[in-house]
Amino acid sequence: MGQYNLALVASAIVAGLAVLAFLAWKSRAARQAKLFTAPAENLETSRLLFGPVSARYVATTTTADPLERITAHGLGMRGSCDVNVYENGMVINRKGETSIALEKSAIRGVGLTNAAIDRVVETDGLISIEWSRDGHNLSTYLRVTSNADKAQLVEQTNLLLSKGQTND
Repeated sequence: MGQYNLALVASAIVAGLAVLAFLAWKSRAARQAKLFTAPAENLETSRLLFGPVSARYVATTTTADPLERITAHGLGMRGSCDVNVYENGMVINRKGETSIALEKSAIRGVGLTNAAIDRVVETDGLISIEWSRDGHNLSTYLRVTSNADKAQLVEQTNLLLSKGQTND
């Protein structure tokens, strides 16, 4: 009977910790949701410049604190996505999660890195998209396994940004 009670107590502790973790996640998301509005899910589509590219959505963080994961507005969950670059911005279509549409005027830059929060990969293994929303600077990280697609996605986005910050 002693082992049964020990197992019951251990299960209750694990369940309690899971509930606390869930509540902390929800609290963080609610706190962050007050800082900026949710990104659009779609753009008024213009001409497709590049895509779709298959990728993994890794995370969105604040640019100033790359260890501060953004959980608000559904941005906290990793997963598969397709990325498209249009004349007026970029759309990250996340499978099973809210899509992220970034207007060209919101995108501040794109580059390559090897780390994001708890993900470390080979040199230049992640794409970092710097963008702003309601005065807050954010960084979104994507993992594209095809080196050709990764290079072209960065090139096409930088080409888009070099055309100016207004819709052409």
